[in-house]
Amino acid sequence: MKTALIVGGDHVAGLKQLLASSGIEQVAHWSGRKSGDINQVIPRGTTLVVILIDWISHTLADKVKRSAHKLGLQIIYAKGNGGNLRRPLIMTGFAR
Repeated sequence: MKTALIVGGDHVAGLKQLLASSGIEQVAHWSGRKSGDINQVIPRGTTLVVILIDWISHTLADKVKRSAHKLGLQIIYAKGNGGNLRRPLIMTGFAR
């Protein structure tokens, strides 16, 4: 099962639909607005991490990046609302 984690942003329903159309079956989301988000652990079974860089702190972005690298996960960085996500999904092999 392909699963993804979106970090950042408030309204990610559109991103979840895009990921679903690319074969991602389950999506978790951390808004980055809660102080406890910095202490969260990437969910078990995650295969892709999407970091919305305009919507989270540098500290959280760095922590997620380091954690994802340690786990050998694919990371996609997107600006804005993630509307430019399709091309990186294709390049990483997640889009159909």
